[in-house]
Order: sequence, then structure tokens, then C-alpha cells
Amino acid sequence: MRNPHIILICLCLAMSPSIASTSESWSEVFRDWRATCFADGGCEASTGDQGASVPGDTVRLIVERTSAESPGWFIALEFLRKPTRPDRAITMAIPGRPEIVISGGNDFRAYRGPQRFYVTAQSALNALLPAVLAGDIIEISYFDVTNESRTFALSLAGVTASLLWIEEQMRMVGAPRIASAPVGLKPATPSAEDNIRQAGIPEIVHAFHERTSSCEIYDDQELKDLGFVIEPLGATSTLYALPCTHHAYNVTYRLYVRDIGEVGGIRTLHFATYSDTTNWSGTDLLFNIDVQGRQLTAFYKGRGLGDCGTLGFWTWQDYEYRLDRFAAQTDCTGVPADQWPVLFSAK
Repeated sequence: MRNPHIILICLCLAMSPSIASTSESWSEVFRDWRATCFADGGCEASTGDQGASVPGDTVRLIVERTSAESPGWFIALEFLRKPTRPDRAITMAIPGRPEIVISGGNDFRAYRGPQRFYVTAQSALNALLPAVLAGDIIEISYFDVTNESRTFALSLAGVTASLLWIEEQMRMVGAPRIASAPVGLKPATPSAEDNIRQAGIPEIVHAFHERTSSCEIYDDQELKDLGFVIEPLGATSTLYALPCTHHAYNVTYRLYVRDIGEVGGIRTLHFATYSDTTNWSGTDLLFNIDVQGRQLTAFYKGRGLGDCGTLGFWTWQDYEYRLDRFAAQTDCTGVPADQWPVLFSAK
């Protein structure tokens, strides 16, 4: 299914070629593409990363050749912020051409780095390279690591001139343009956990947070300043903790678990808390949290010194957080938190 919210990337880098070089590489821009050659003898042409609605949030289409003697041109997709799920298909559509679908786990694989996926299916490569050279726009649709559907439209203006420039650098002008699966590249093993953390808070979680809470709504910079938490809890479950309110020495967080498995969905987590006024009660807000893998700590400070308040410890258990220990200190008399009275300790 196509995402109706297509991000059109018009990478108008220059109307005429411009050359840039360093001791390690030299490049030239052809309309919306940049061709670059490197000191190791390899060259690549790519769409770059300009034009994204969020800086750095785009997909880069790359046509690469390691040398004139290599078996052909390699084709890769580099996901700069929100990588694809390696178990889901990627669809590439060029107007006037049949859609090209590459299947996760079979038709593409990560090389060079965890965010650069090379097409390995020869049938797809045979269709893709001539379509790219003849087309004007390519739409790339995929599911990112947070299971959100994304579509980018990339300009193909300048790709043919970029490949010709590379062929000139490699002294292979006139050689047949054949695409091949990558050879001689170092495979990469993407970390699903790191990719999920890098992807940021999914839009669907943001929307759920705004719809179901009375929290203050922070912009991206404020979220970075206050700190938010993204922590994979399992193969399909991820914890998202967004700041709700903040004061001088306390920040409250609302915690959500999103599941992208068969059941799916987002839910708000609730926790036990204690005060002398209400005794034990439930809450959907935690203070000053710290998450380390499956371990969660929340520390409410009664004053800035942190010598009174509450301190709770939880462990993720498949579906919920289990309360391991809860301590509280009512009087602010200089008692360190590790010496507070323990009100609950799991057997």
C-alpha cells in the first residue's frame, strides 16, 4: 500500500556541473545527482540528502562501481535516519515501468554499514538499472524499523551524466552498463536495537501521546534537551518515554509500549507509587527515569539535594514492568537514597 504522504525530494544541487575535491575524493554535481570518486579507486553516483523535510531524514539512491574490472554497477539504498526493516519488502516505482519489489532477507543485504542496503537479486538489478537511466522520478516505499510506512520520491535528473563522468574517470567509456550483485564488499550486521533508537519517536506515538495525555507538548529541540527514552524490550515491543512536565529538579515522563507484532498497538504503562497522603496508588507518570535494558528506575526528589522523595525499581517481564523494590523518605534530613526505608521488596 502506498503512503499518501509522499515526501518529494527535489535535489536541485546545481543547474550546471560543479567540482569539489579533497585528498581522499573528488566529485562533480550533475543536476540532482553527485558523482564521487575515491582514492581507493571506487566511484559512486547518488541522489544526496538535500530536500528532506527533516534534516537528514531521507533515502539516498546509490549507483556504485568499485573498479573498471568489477563485474558491474552495484545499486544500493542508504537510509540516513529511519532504516528499513530488513524483513519487509521495498518497492521501487518509476512512471511507465513495472514496479520492482525486493524482498527482505532475500533480495537485499547490508554492506559497508548497517544503513546501506545493496540489491542482490539479479532479476531486480536487470530491471532497475535501465529504468533508473531512462526515468525522471523514482518512488521508494518501505516500512521503517518502527513499522511506519514511508515513501520518498527521488529525482533521477543527472544520473546518466554522473555515470558517464565515472566511466571517464575509470577510462571505461563505451563499456556495457550492467548491474550486478555486490562482490568484494564487507557485509554489515545491522543492530535492530540501534536502528530503532536512531529512528526517534514515531509519529504514531507522538499522536497517541498528544491525544491521550494532558502533558505539555514539546518541540524537537525541547525533547532533546529534556531527554526522551527509546528502548527495545523484545523482538516486537519498544518502550517510548516522553517528558510530560518539568521543574527545577524533577522531570515527569509518560511511558508507552508499542508492539508491532500480530496484536500490535500502543498502550500507556501504569505504575505503583506511594505517598503519606494517599498511601499506595497507581500513576501513569514517573519522575526522573533511568532505563538500562529491561531495568527501569524512577527517582522523585522532594528537594534538589535528593535526600527525600521516592525511589522505585522495575524489571520488564514480557508484557508489563514488575515492581522490584520501592523506597520512600518523607523527611528531608540528609539521608542518602540508598538508606531510605524500603516499603516494598519483591520476594
